[in-house]
Order: sequence, then structure tokens, then C-alpha cells
Amino acid sequence: MEQREGDRFLRLLAERSDDPAVLDATVRAARTRSDLVAALPVEETRRLAAALVRGVLAALEAGGPGPDVLAAAERLGADRARQGVPVAAFLDGFQAGRAHLVRTLIADGRRLGDPDAQLLDGVSRIDEITTALVHRMVHAHRVAELETARTARESTLQTLRQLLHGEPVAVPAPLDARAAYHCVVSDVSDPAVAARLEARLTSAGPGLCGLVDGRGWPRSSPGCRTRRPPGRC
Repeated sequence: MEQREGDRFLRLLAERSDDPAVLDATVRAARTRSDLVAALPVEETRRLAAALVRGVLAALEAGGPGPDVLAAAERLGADRARQGVPVAAFLDGFQAGRAHLVRTLIADGRRLGDPDAQLLDGVSRIDEITTALVHRMVHAHRVAELETARTARESTLQTLRQLLHGEPVAVPAPLDARAAYHCVVSDVSDPAVAARLEARLTSAGPGLCGLVDGRGWPRSSPGCRTRRPPGRC
């Protein structure tokens, strides 16, 4: 990825990355390809698209993505995970935006008389950089996704523990303060088995499940014969 003297493709990218119309079209391409990306505020997509274009430009100038560019890619992946955008939908939007930008640069280069071989070399260098960025984004997305799931699970278990120990706690979703519930205690202590049991119980209706004090405590959906208010077992 060594920069060549007089690299017109690099110059094209530098010029077009400052063009609001090009950025707008790139953002539209990303939002059109992914409904979940389109559900985000336009300015959020624009901000991140502009940051990525600047990152690619900086990487081309430096001969490869540096720590700052890679860190920006990681932030983008983590942000999308926290926003609830699945990695597949996120990458669909990213690739659509990238493809639109590259097509724009190639069209401009040909109009200016740049040789196809030079344009192809420029595209190859961009692809090498974006591949490195995608790897960082996907990894950061996965890490943030796991952290979010773990945080939500820890919150659920803490609430369930408080309910079972009779501690005061606000009635959490998906429980309904107006409904009656019952509590089921199992002798399951194997986390893997408990996870399968939880999945079956929660699929039948709203409730809280988890291992508390080493035991399986599935709290089932309302409508049971043993009527107990939420917060008591």
C-alpha cells in the first residue's frame, strides 16, 4: 500500500471526500441497503460515514491504517451493537456505502482520463484498507454485543434474587404488577442445562429465569392456579 508520487486516485478521494453531495449519496446508499441502518438518525449515519472516509484517506496517505483509524473502526462497530443493529445489517450498509463511493471515484477518474490500471490499483488499495477496518468493526461489534447481553442478564438475575429474598424492588419488565405469578424452583444446577430450561420456560410467556443461590429459579408467566403477586414467591 505504498503511496505513489502523483497518485491521482488518492487525490480524487481527498477531493470528493469533502463534497457534501458525494457524502449524502454514500449515506443514502448505506441506508437504502439496510433497513436497520435507515432506522438510525440520518446525522448519525452521516457522521460515521464521514469518519470512515477520512480514516480510509488517512490510511492511504500513511501506507496503511494506523491506531487512530483502527480505533475509530472499533468505535463504529461497538456503537452499532449498542444501537441494536445486527452485524449483518451493519455490514450491508457499510459495503453499500463503500461500493457507491468507489464507483463515484472510478467514474470521475475515467472522465479525467486516468488509466484504468491506475484506478484498479487505487481500488485494490482501498479494499485492502477496508478489509482491515471491517475485521476491527466486526470484532468490536461482537465484544459489545456480548457485554450488553451479559449486562442485561446480570440485571435480570439481580432482580430475580431480590424478588426471591423478599427485598423491595420495582416490578420489572416483562412482569405486570396487575398480574398473578407463581414461582418454580428446580434442582438444576448445571448452567448449560439451566440455560435450556430457561429458554423453554421463557418461550411460553413473559417471566424471569436464572440461577440464584446455585438453584434454578424460573419465574413463569401469569395465569397460574397458585396466585401470588409479583415480588413474592
